[in-house]
Amino acid sequence: MNEPEPDSPFAEIAQPKPSAVEAYKQRSAHDQKRGRQRQLFLINCAVAGALGAGAGIAIGISMDAMPTAVGMALLGSALGLLVGWFVAMMAWARFFTNENPVPIQYRNNNSWDTLTLWLFAWGLIGIACGASIGAMKGTQITLPNIEMNAMLPWTMVGALIGEVIGASVSLTVLRTAETNSESGE
Repeated sequence: MNEPEPDSPFAEIAQPKPSAVEAYKQRSAHDQKRGRQRQLFLINCAVAGALGAGAGIAIGISMDAMPTAVGMALLGSALGLLVGWFVAMMAWARFFTNENPVPIQYRNNNSWDTLTLWLFAWGLIGIACGASIGAMKGTQITLPNIEMNAMLPWTMVGALIGEVIGASVSLTVLRTAETNSESGE
């Protein structure tokens, strides 16, 4: 390999190219790190959505129902995430196959990155819906005379606000960690 001359302007930036094995190891380590970050992001959003739905019940309906509402909202957000992922996979399979009405320019980038985006979007929708339904069911356990229609706006808004707060906190923590690792702290 040709080494740059010491007085060359490119001497400082010229680096040897890593071998294929080293590049694969670096890429695998990066992919694992990104996967863990995605998992933590979704867990934070699910917990924050459940807490938000429970807070909506506490504010709009009754403080007495909050513990069971939060417990059921946690279960609902986990199930909602799974349902959201299922919907995302079905939609991705339908929209990005050759026998569909979606124009070809939208189907050319049919990759796992597209599926990941669909999984995130539909997962977050599923978390909000699941947390809301779970909180309503938990409230009905504690207060059986309350109608579902009275609780829906409180739980859905609470779940969405909780998800936004959870996503903001997650992104801030990830950004801070990246900044600290880049600066060598």
